[in-house]
Amino acid sequence: MKGEKSLLFIGKVMYGLDNLEIHNLSIGQSAFELHPGEGIAMEISNVSAVFKGTIQYGYGSWLVNFGHSVDFEIDSQIDLGINPKLYCGDGKVAADTTDCYLNFHKLRLHLQGDKEPNWLKKLFTDFITLTVKLVIKGQICKEINKAANILADFIQDTAEQFLTDGDISVDIGITAAPVITANYIESYHKGLTKYNNKIAVINESSFISTLKDAFVVCVPVLGVELTRLLDKQGLYQFDLFNPEVLPRDGFVVIQMDFGFPHHLLVEFLKRTLQ
Repeated sequence: MKGEKSLLFIGKVMYGLDNLEIHNLSIGQSAFELHPGEGIAMEISNVSAVFKGTIQYGYGSWLVNFGHSVDFEIDSQIDLGINPKLYCGDGKVAADTTDCYLNFHKLRLHLQGDKEPNWLKKLFTDFITLTVKLVIKGQICKEINKAANILADFIQDTAEQFLTDGDISVDIGITAAPVITANYIESYHKGLTKYNNKIAVINESSFISTLKDAFVVCVPVLGVELTRLLDKQGLYQFDLFNPEVLPRDGFVVIQMDFGFPHHLLVEFLKRTLQ
């Protein structure tokens, strides 16, 4: 970020912030709430971090003309609020996290190697501190929006891998924006079977009625094979809670809650940072 501002007794100040890095990040607590028909509310409190970077600055008046480059370090404590909106983007769930805000409880700027007089240093650091607040807010919210969409793609791509075996796969692209209820997020997927990347149309036939007659015989074998296939695809990596099979007219619905375990989060971060 670059800019300029006029300060009393100094004149015009030109500045640039480079190489902004985040260190020693820690999170106190977080809360998550679904707002039906609206979106998601996320609050992350007591976020502590140290920001490091380089300030390029210069100023001039009829008294003095000076240019300098100095490393800086910022100790901060922040509350972060995000209200993401979910929508359908290219057949996948996408998130808009532009409704993002930061509340600074502490922000202390330390300049390294600065030999200016104390009063001038304080005047300059107060000005730079305000500027850095704006930079940090914009950068953090921008990165959150990027990471949210990468994570959404990762989850859907992982789910597609579960439903792929050799040349057979299932198109689970979403057909509309997700619906947010008080207890869960509901999404509608195509569910089209593909063979060799071509849509396979399965028409009703006498096989369906025959299957109904032999259902009791098929279930034990089908259960074992489905378990083998899902384990092969890596479904065991997720934490599954309260799975239910709900019969419907001509099809079944498998309903369950699942957790996103730590090892998959690590894998996601490795792919993201490569």
